[in-house]
Amino acid sequence: MSEIHFYFTVGEIQEISAYGKLKFTKANKLAIHAVDDLTFGEMRQFEVYREEKGTSLPRVFRIEQEAIEWLNS
Repeated sequence: MSEIHFYFTVGEIQEISAYGKLKFTKANKLAIHAVDDLTFGEMRQFEVYREEKGTSLPRVFRIEQEAIEWLNS
């Protein structure tokens, strides 16, 4: 995900995270490139709600190249 502008409530972020946990059951990584402070904060909330040990590893980045490097690691 890159150059996203999300403006969700905490409840909406939790719902999206819960949905992802149901749909993506195999081990996965999700890199999110946040382009502004508000999006970064919201996606950090998403990261916390979405993360599942051993299954899902989302991470938010401010620098796109760091996100790419993390995905390739």
